[in-house]
Amino acid sequence: MPEHSQESTGHSTSNNSTNAVSQQPSISSGQQPIASRHQNVNRGQRRHKARQRPVIRFNPNRKDVDAKLAHMQDLLLQLDSNFQIAKVDLHAIVMKYLVGQQGVDPNTMSPSDLVLKVRPFMAPEYVELERSRRMSAGKMNKVLSQTVYPDIMQQLDDNPVLKAKYIDQMSRNRERARKDQRGKLHQGISLDSGLTDDESLQQLFIQANLSLMEFDQKLEEVASMFQRGGKFVKAKASSIKGWERAHEKQHDKYGQDATRILDLVRGTLVFESVTDLVQGQRYISQVFEVYRIKNTIGSEFTDTGYQDMKINVQLSTGHIGELQLNLKSMVHQKGAGGHGLYRFIRAFDEGKTYKPADKAKAVERLQPVLEALGSKRDRRIAQHEQDSGISQRGPLDTSSVDGQIAFIEQLIRRINNDETFDIQPDEGKMLKRISRIIYKPAKDDIDREIGSRPRLGKAIGRINLASH
Repeated sequence: MPEHSQESTGHSTSNNSTNAVSQQPSISSGQQPIASRHQNVNRGQRRHKARQRPVIRFNPNRKDVDAKLAHMQDLLLQLDSNFQIAKVDLHAIVMKYLVGQQGVDPNTMSPSDLVLKVRPFMAPEYVELERSRRMSAGKMNKVLSQTVYPDIMQQLDDNPVLKAKYIDQMSRNRERARKDQRGKLHQGISLDSGLTDDESLQQLFIQANLSLMEFDQKLEEVASMFQRGGKFVKAKASSIKGWERAHEKQHDKYGQDATRILDLVRGTLVFESVTDLVQGQRYISQVFEVYRIKNTIGSEFTDTGYQDMKINVQLSTGHIGELQLNLKSMVHQKGAGGHGLYRFIRAFDEGKTYKPADKAKAVERLQPVLEALGSKRDRRIAQHEQDSGISQRGPLDTSSVDGQIAFIEQLIRRINNDETFDIQPDEGKMLKRISRIIYKPAKDDIDREIGSRPRLGKAIGRINLASH
């Protein structure tokens, strides 16, 4: 019994020890160590937490996302013309660097803030400055409005981040172009209150400069649309109006109100015919936001004989500029003396003393007027001689054109003598009469085309009706 008991006991002990051994973790049996199991649990928890983190979606096929990307494209181009990037590439940068690396949700950010965050990844040399990061929009506006205009533009050019913020602020402050109680159109951007007259004009000039690139791009877009049809159109690069002339208009014409100045940004499209010009006006309505049209094309009478179509357009910044539609024949006559007379006529109409800014240029611009008047006299003499061979006619009276030539020669002498002078009413009438002579060939071309095409005349009439 004892032996049996011992054997039994021994057997039992052996089984227990075997069970104990079998309970030890064994890698060979396919079971993992406890530490490894804990690691897997931690990994699982992390994966679970990752699954719980909200997925940021910024789908470029959505209209709001597409619009935001387009706004970013515009801001980048306004900051630097080298930043020409497709939407798909811009979206990829946003997703890779902002969403992927920084966990930023682009849906909650404005286009300007996104541009500021994306830009360092596009061009490492553009890094946000600490000063501009801490500057609020209000403080920035105050700093800009207290600085002389050219210096402000230099600051903005030197600091692209500040420039981006300013452009976006302009867009946010954009208003609809408004008319006052007298029906006069005002700028679509509100100017800061409490500014002096000069500071208001400075702020308007800054806005004009920051709107110039967009104006140019849209001007070229209209020209390209037209040229696809194989027709002639010439886009004259847009420019900023001179400070001195703008200052004159603000004080002498608009009662200190800078928002009445609507042609700081201006450009020109020159067309071959009236038909083309009317078609070009339709294209402009597709590309620009049109607010006002002033048309004299096809007019029976204008004071000076000059005709064109001026269209006020509003840009995405809110700034209103002026697009001038002109005819090739009219531009030719403008260079053949019409423009030389214009400065005298403007001084007369505004009741100002005439003083040329550039004496040599003023005289040079009047020389074509003398040539045109001389040619007119020669043609009349030749025609008279031809007619005299057919019928008996008295002597030709050239006193009218001779008086006009003498008048222009007198103007040239006064300019050369450095005289400043007020243009008298009879002199103003003479200037306008001569101007109508200069522009008459172009006016005759316009009248012939409109007269031969009744539908064209109706189209011009509809434009005139819409402009009132």
